[in-house]
Amino acid sequence: MRLTLAGLVAVAALALGGCGGGGAAADTTVAAPDGPAPALPACAPAPAGAPPDLPLDFPLPPGTVVTSADRPHTSQVVVLGLIPSDLQEAASFFGGALPEHGYQVGIGDSEGNESEAPFTGNGYRGKWRVNEIPECPAVRLTLVLIEQS
Repeated sequence: MRLTLAGLVAVAALALGGCGGGGAAADTTVAAPDGPAPALPACAPAPAGAPPDLPLDFPLPPGTVVTSADRPHTSQVVVLGLIPSDLQEAASFFGGALPEHGYQVGIGDSEGNESEAPFTGNGYRGKWRVNEIPECPAVRLTLVLIEQS
């Protein structure tokens, strides 16, 4: 199944929402391999539940907090989150960690306040994108995975 233009617009609209508060939810912070994960700023929304069907071995940067997870289509998973790092550090993480976990990273694009790249592997194709958030010392993560059949 292909991600449609309407699907991309919906993902972009969700990703462009501002930092906001939220109610209590399950902890979905990704731990750092060498000690505690960096803390997110106070402007970060409350964590959402665990991402539906996100591959267990899919790498996320230490300290990542999943703020929204959805399955808009049977074979598609959309995950939004915040990463307590700067844009370059987050982009470098995906460029190095995805190949280490069996994903091939395609040609990416980087502009002043965002970086993104497609990937394939382990039965999925998808795209990651990180955006700077002017009002928060963190970056916004948008992750789309589509199961390949």
